[in-house]
Amino acid sequence: GPLGRCRCAARVCAPHVGLTCNLFREAMGPPLPPGPLGLPYRAPQKPPRIVIELFHDLNCPFSKKMMVTLKEVVPAIEEKYPDAVQWLFMGVIQPWHPQSCLMHSAALAVADIKPDA
Repeated sequence: GPLGRCRCAARVCAPHVGLTCNLFREAMGPPLPPGPLGLPYRAPQKPPRIVIELFHDLNCPFSKKMMVTLKEVVPAIEEKYPDAVQWLFMGVIQPWHPQSCLMHSAALAVADIKPDA
């Protein structure tokens, strides 16, 4: 039948679709992405020692304050830790900013077409 025997012999896995039994899944926790998510900014040549994830909304005034501060801070950090820092921008669309979804879609399209922009 479609149900097969899993390693715990609970007879609840479905190997034909690549699922494992519930007992095994609960012990492992949720699946993690294969690598950091987000849009990289100035990716270092070698694997970074430091990864800084920045959560922002392109239409948010508080995110703008963060970006203004980053313009002042990033050069000093990159000078102190050359080729050691990976900056990842995580787009967090806020529902109370009506144009935010379109702005993030445009930013992702630009990143796909011209990653160095």
